Amino acid sequence: MEGRIFAVQGDTAFANRSSTFLGGRTEFGARWSARLRANTRLIADALRTEDTRTDGRRDGALLSIEQRLSKRFVGELGYRWADENGASVSPVIGTGAGTLFGGGNGEINRNLTPLSFSAARARLTARVPGSERSSVFAEYEHGLDKTGASRGAIGGEYLLFDKARVYLRHEWLSSSQGPFALAQDRDQQNTVFGIDADYLRNSQIFSEYRARDAFNGRDAEASIGLRNRWLLAPGVLANTTFERVSPLAGAQTGLAFAATGALEWTSSPLWKGTSRLEWRTTPAGDNLLGSLGYARKLSRDWTMLGRTLWDQMTSAQLRGRSQVGLAWRQTDRNRINALFRLENRLDRTDVLGEPTSRTTANIAAVLVNLQPIPSLTLSTRYAGKLSADTRDGSTTETTAQLLMGRAIVDLSQRFDVGVIGSTLGDATFSARQYGVGGEVGFVLMRNMRVAGGYNLFGFTDRDFESLGYTQRGPYVEFGLKFDESIFVKEKK
Repeated sequence: MEGRIFAVQGDTAFANRSSTFLGGRTEFGARWSARLRANTRLIADALRTEDTRTDGRRDGALLSIEQRLSKRFVGELGYRWADENGASVSPVIGTGAGTLFGGGNGEINRNLTPLSFSAARARLTARVPGSERSSVFAEYEHGLDKTGASRGAIGGEYLLFDKARVYLRHEWLSSSQGPFALAQDRDQQNTVFGIDADYLRNSQIFSEYRARDAFNGRDAEASIGLRNRWLLAPGVLANTTFERVSPLAGAQTGLAFAATGALEWTSSPLWKGTSRLEWRTTPAGDNLLGSLGYARKLSRDWTMLGRTLWDQMTSAQLRGRSQVGLAWRQTDRNRINALFRLENRLDRTDVLGEPTSRTTANIAAVLVNLQPIPSLTLSTRYAGKLSADTRDGSTTETTAQLLMGRAIVDLSQRFDVGVIGSTLGDATFSARQYGVGGEVGFVLMRNMRVAGGYNLFGFTDRDFESLGYTQRGPYVEFGLKFDESIFVKEKK
C-alpha cells in the first residue's frame, strides 16, 4: 500500500510569475493505492480546490483498477467525478496585455452556473519490444454527460542507466483548468520533455522542457535544476537546491532563478532543530523565505515546540508566522494529551517605504484529547484571539473565541466515525455562530489518518483555520501523530 498527501495555500497577494500555483487559492488532496491481488491494484485520487478571489470551489475524485495483462502490458479502467459551485476556481493566464486573468479584459471569469461532470477513462502501458528499458503509454477519458468533453495523453520513458531516465508526455483536453474540469469548453494542449537523474548518492539533477498549448506556441519554458543532500556530521544534514527557468516562447515572465539552503540537527537525544532559507528572483520581483523550527524534551511528559516563518514576497509585502507551544503527553498511560500554543501572525504591505496596511493577530489555544476507553477519543479545543487591522492610519481591533468538540469511535483497527461541533463568538460569546458535522476516518499507516466529512453548517475565520475545518460543506482532513519517539536515537 502506498499513499501521498499534499496541501498548498497561497495568499491573494501571492504573484510569483515563475510559480505554477496562483495566489488566492487553497488546494489539498491525496493519492492512495493498494494491491488487491498479485496483478491487480486499486488507485484512488481526491482533490479539493478553493479560490478566495471568486469564492470558487471544486471537488474531484478518481477511482481506477489497474491490471497487469501480461509481462509487457498493463491496463487501467477508471471513473472520474468533479463538482464545482460555478465560480471560476483556477483563473486562466492570458496572452495579451492586461489579460492576467480570465478573458481579454483582464477580469476574473465568474461563471455562476454550478458545474458537475463524470468521465470514464482507460489507460494502456506497454514495454517496447526488444527493450526492457523503454515503455510507452496511451490514455483517454470521455465525459459521460451531454458535453462529450474528452482528454487524451500519450508518452513514454527510456532508462538511460540505473539512476537516469528520459521522459516525454503530450496531453490534450477539453478544459483550460485541468482534468477535473472537463466540463469547460476551452481546448488545451500540454507537452513535457525532460531528463531526471540521481548522479550521486542523495543528489539529483533534472532538466525539463515544458510547453503549454504547444501547437499555438502560447507559452513554453525550459528548466534545469540540482538537488543535493549532504551529511556534514553525525546528525547534521544540509539540503541545497538550485533551479533556473528560462522562457522559450511567449516570453512574458522572463528568466527566473531560485536557490535554497536548509540545515537539520537531529543528533541530540534532547532537542531537534531545522532552518531553511530560500531566495527566488524574477523580473516581477524578488522573494525571500526563511524558517526556523525547534523541539526540546523537557521531561518524560513535557516537550517544548517552536517555529517561525517569514516571507518577503516582494519589496513591499511581508508575512510572518511564529508559534511557541508546550506539549504534554502521559508517557506511561497515554490516556490524556494536551497542547498549549501561542501564535503571532503578521501581514504588512508598504508603499514607498511607508506601511499602508498592517494586520496582526495574537492567538492562544489549548487542545486536549482524552481516551477513556481504547475505542473512544474525545477532543476539545479552545482558542482566543486579539487582532488589529491598520489601514490608512486607522486601526480596528477585534476579539474572538472558538470552542470545538469532537468524538471519534473506532469501528475497527483502520476505520472510525466521528461527530464535530464548534462555536465562534465574540469576547463574551454574546454573538455566536455554530458549526456541526460528521466524518469517516481511515488509518493509512501507523500514525497517519485521513478523514472525509461534511459540515451541515459552519463559519470561516482564517486565524482559526489550523484548529479544524469549520466551513459548511465537504472536507478532507489528514492527521499525522508525532510523539516522544522522535527523540529516541536510532541504533546503528
